[in-house]
Amino acid sequence: MLSDSLYEAARPIWEAQLDHPFVRGIGDGTLDEEKLKRWVRQDYRYLEEFARVFAWAAAKADRFESMSWYARVLDLTLNTEMDFHRRYAARFGIGRDELEREPMWPTTRAYTDFLVRTAADGDLSELLAALLPCAWGYAYIGGLGDGLAPASQARLRELFLLSSRYEWQFWEMCWHGQEWTPAVETPAEAASGRTSRGFAAALRPIAAAVIRDGDRILLWEDHNPDTGEVVCVPLAGGIEFGETGEQTVARELREEIGATATRCDYLGTIEDIFDWAGQKRHELHLIYDVDLADRPIYDANEVPVVEPDGTRYVARWRSLEEFRGQARLVPEGLLALIDARKVRQ
Repeated sequence: MLSDSLYEAARPIWEAQLDHPFVRGIGDGTLDEEKLKRWVRQDYRYLEEFARVFAWAAAKADRFESMSWYARVLDLTLNTEMDFHRRYAARFGIGRDELEREPMWPTTRAYTDFLVRTAADGDLSELLAALLPCAWGYAYIGGLGDGLAPASQARLRELFLLSSRYEWQFWEMCWHGQEWTPAVETPAEAASGRTSRGFAAALRPIAAAVIRDGDRILLWEDHNPDTGEVVCVPLAGGIEFGETGEQTVARELREEIGATATRCDYLGTIEDIFDWAGQKRHELHLIYDVDLADRPIYDANEVPVVEPDGTRYVARWRSLEEFRGQARLVPEGLLALIDARKVRQ
């Protein structure tokens, strides 16, 4: 069976997890309290994204019974397991607000991005292959992939092993602690939401979504903490290794405003070098003209945005005419790209 093959392929990784000092410390009661607090904080952020995977599973299920089971696990995760985490965190003096503001460490972010992206882009068998190592429930995959072609089974094995490796890496992260490097974030930068926040002396590739409705464009405002200058910025995000700009736009819109892109046309690239929060920044923007499937977003005056690290802000519809006067649209040159697109249309 495919499940047996997956188990044997992942056995060394799972044995390494059982032998990890963090796991052994939990087992014998010797785990340092500070290390346990790391796990409580990061696992809470992990569970938020883990729940999204079950939402995708319910949507992709081909049987009512399966859909119902995934929905129950989604409810259990959101309303029981996360509540347990909040009550457990309270024993350490960690409140709910603090848990929800906790930044994702690199491994947490990479692991959850991998899970959510696989859930969104893959079929149900791929979703389960990536999901199950966390639950140590390889048996649930059962005969799901047994009738698949060898190439498809190899893909499931690849996802299963990668997710298993992330499980071990999560314990390692909580044992040693982790931070973003080479990020250099100051308190002033933390208060700023500009796309390259926290990245100094590094080129940042970014994919930006130009979402328009007639002469309106969806933007959010940012404030330079040094000068007080206000700029308007399209929804955008950093391009991850191995990801196309179009995939980045789709992921960012899905994660931050819960929207689905139905069209994503490349407009051009803008190189932007600027000073922000006392730092020189260098960004390379891939600009995409995007349509959304979600009509309520076009009807709303304000659209709530939630970053993966918990940062929250609001995007608003603005008239393009504002930016032919005093209002500033960034990156520089974006208005010209939009105008050129309108001429071609």
